[in-house]
Amino acid sequence: MTQHLIKSSQHCSGELIHPRRVFVLSLNVDAVIGDCLSRERARSLQPVLISFVLDVRDKDLLETDTIESVVCYEKLIKMIQRLCNSERFLTFSELAERIAKLCLRDARALNVRVRVEKSDVIHENYPIGVEVVRHRTDVD
Repeated sequence: MTQHLIKSSQHCSGELIHPRRVFVLSLNVDAVIGDCLSRERARSLQPVLISFVLDVRDKDLLETDTIESVVCYEKLIKMIQRLCNSERFLTFSELAERIAKLCLRDARALNVRVRVEKSDVIHENYPIGVEVVRHRTDVD
């Protein structure tokens, strides 16, 4: 999943940016998600796996090596957990879109790839879910 985002990006000022990647893979959370397969599932918490890869500008990090100069994956994890604990989602796609928007709130974020998978798979032994890719320009 991590190799599919951009190698470099053009900043609006025209400078070429070589992004740094922040990623979290297979975060286990419970979410209330409406499911076209079962109305009963739509009313209960479902375990899901959330993964994201976020390309961020690292220009500030090159100038100062402080925790404030980096995008903190721990803060992103907490925001995603709060989102999943406080809202109901009609689809997995909606949840993925909302997570993408959360990740792109930080001005240093360039692109994000979010994957949401069912972890209590009802189909054989293969993963099912949805993946979205969003860019800074999608939310500006």
